[in-house]
Amino acid sequence: METPVQPLEAKKYVIPRYAVDHLLESFQIVRTELSELLDIPDTNQADWSQYAEEWWDQQTEEDKHILRKIITAMGSPVLISNISVAHEYELLNTRAVFTSTRLEDPAFMIGVDEEEQNYHVSYVDSGNDVLATVIMYLDAGADFGETEFTVRLSLYELIAFFGLMDLYRRSEYIAMLEHTKESFYVGYDDIWKSVEDGMQYPDLRWTLPFILPQLIHDIQPPKQNDINTAVQSLAQKGIIEWSQDAEAFTLTDPSLFAVMSMMKIINKINITSLGFNESGSRARKGAVFLRTDPILWTVMLEEGETIFSSIKLDTAVDFVHEILSPTIVPAKRIEVKETEPPKEAGQTPMCPKCGKPATWIEAYKRWYCYSCQEYLPQ
Repeated sequence: METPVQPLEAKKYVIPRYAVDHLLESFQIVRTELSELLDIPDTNQADWSQYAEEWWDQQTEEDKHILRKIITAMGSPVLISNISVAHEYELLNTRAVFTSTRLEDPAFMIGVDEEEQNYHVSYVDSGNDVLATVIMYLDAGADFGETEFTVRLSLYELIAFFGLMDLYRRSEYIAMLEHTKESFYVGYDDIWKSVEDGMQYPDLRWTLPFILPQLIHDIQPPKQNDINTAVQSLAQKGIIEWSQDAEAFTLTDPSLFAVMSMMKIINKINITSLGFNESGSRARKGAVFLRTDPILWTVMLEEGETIFSSIKLDTAVDFVHEILSPTIVPAKRIEVKETEPPKEAGQTPMCPKCGKPATWIEAYKRWYCYSCQEYLPQ
C-alpha cells in the first residue's frame, strides 16, 4: 500500500482514480510528461465520464477549490518526488507533487490505497512542510555522533560492500541467538548470495534491498563476475581485508565501525525527484539516508560514482532541500581529500612497533597495521 507520509496539519482528500482522466479533460489541463508517473487510468468512456461528473457534483464548493488544484497538479506537475520511509518493519511510500518553482508554495502528497481504486491526497500549504517531514525522520529524536567517513565507490563496489555489511549483521544476530562468537570471514559466493538475495527480496531488515532502487535505475543489475571484481577492488582500496589465502574477506576497522553503527537503524529514507534540468530535458536526483543510533549516513550518486558518507543533520537538510527543488540541477559535490597512498611497493611504510608492512585505509586516508591493530602516527 502507498500510504502518504503525513506532514503536520495536512488536509486530506480521497479522489477516485477512475475520475481523474475525465476531470483533466473537463478542466482542459495540458498534461506534462511527468503526469505519466502518477499512473492515471485512461477512462475515455461514457460510463466513467458520468461517474466522474456525479462524484464531482457531490463535493462542496470549498472542497472543489482545493480539488481543482490537486487535479491540475496531477496533470501538470513541475516536479515529482518519490519518498520511501522504512521504520522497523513498516514501509511508507508516497509521492510529493510540486507545481511551482518555489518550495514555499503549496504541494501535494499522493498515495494509492490497497485496492488501487482511490488516490489519497494530502494538501499542504507549503512544500517546506514536506521538507520538514523528511527532516523529522532524519532527526528521529536521537543523539548525533560525529565521525569522518567518506568513500567514493563504483556502483558495483557499493552494492558488494552493502551485501557484505548485511552479511556481517546477519552473522551478529545469529551469534547473539546462539550465544557464540566466531571470526567473520566470507568468500566470493557468500557475498554474491547476499547481493542476489538483496536484488530478489525487498526485506526491510537489511540495507542493500533498500538502496538498490537508487542505484540500478540506469545500469544492468550486476552478475556474479561483476561482484567478484568489485570485491577484489574493495580489498585493494583497503575497505575490506583479504584472508591469508586471498579466498575470503573480512571488514577493516573503518568498515567495521560503519556496519556496527547499522546494528541499530532507526529510519531509512529514500528520496528520488523526477523533473527537468535547466536545458528542459528529463532528469532525476536522489539520495538514500540511513539514520542509525548515533550516525546519519547517506548514499548519493555523482558523476557515475557513488558516495557513501557520514553527514551532519545540517548537511542533510541542504541535500534534501536540493532534492526537493523543482529544477533538477547537479547536486553539490562532497569534498573528498585527494590524498593518495604511495604507488610503489618500496614506499609502503613499516609499522614502527612490529616492523610489518602497513595497509592503506582509503576511507580514512591513513596507514594501518593489522598486527598491532592501530594506525601509524602521521
